Amino acid sequence: MSECEHKGHRQRLRQRVLTGLCCEHEYLEMLLCYAIPRRNTNDLAHRLLAAFGSLPAVLSASAEQLQVVKGVGDEAAALLCCVGKCCKDYAATATKTNGLPEIYERRSFTSFIPSRYQDLQMEVFDVYLMDATGKIFRHERFASKQIGAVYVNTEEFAALLVAAQPSGVVIVHNHPFGLPEPSEKDDQTTRLCGDICKLQNVLLCNHFIYAPKGVYDYYGSGKLAQLLRAGIGGGEE
Repeated sequence: MSECEHKGHRQRLRQRVLTGLCCEHEYLEMLLCYAIPRRNTNDLAHRLLAAFGSLPAVLSASAEQLQVVKGVGDEAAALLCCVGKCCKDYAATATKTNGLPEIYERRSFTSFIPSRYQDLQMEVFDVYLMDATGKIFRHERFASKQIGAVYVNTEEFAALLVAAQPSGVVIVHNHPFGLPEPSEKDDQTTRLCGDICKLQNVLLCNHFIYAPKGVYDYYGSGKLAQLLRAGIGGGEE
């Protein structure tokens, strides 16, 4: 293939990828173009698919497995592994956000919590971010590797608010093997998060604690208002 034909082929391939009118091997061929810019990658794409059976299988393979296929060097293997890991991480994130209520409403959110947290074996600290209409547009999790404890990095929490610029947040954490009633440390964390929210002009709407025997609702119990009554933060439905 001449250089002119080679360039024209890649332009046509790029256009097919952008319009979604292409086959599995063409997606792979396009990816390989960026790792092998001066060679026809069509044959290599077919060899990879023949070796692994599908595009998802190619993107799930390790660098060592990919390099068994003739023509796959370090750069091509690294690129395919990188794309595969990105796809895996995206899929995991998408799965975590599936089933989220579209709008925060205290009672319906309380009903949603058990299905979300009942199978967790370690404590997590989740932050749900909402826009001015109450729509939940993002969810972030802070988790420790210890059973029975979770560490909330206040700098990371503050950085999240600065980056996402929500109008309001709801906090949820869990007691996997205990009761839902808050501990003194839970109260301190709630107050501290309220301080940070106030500084960022963000409303701390609620803090829920899930446990196998129920859900504790800081706002519904009136405790959120008590903790933040000094003017640091605030909560409402």
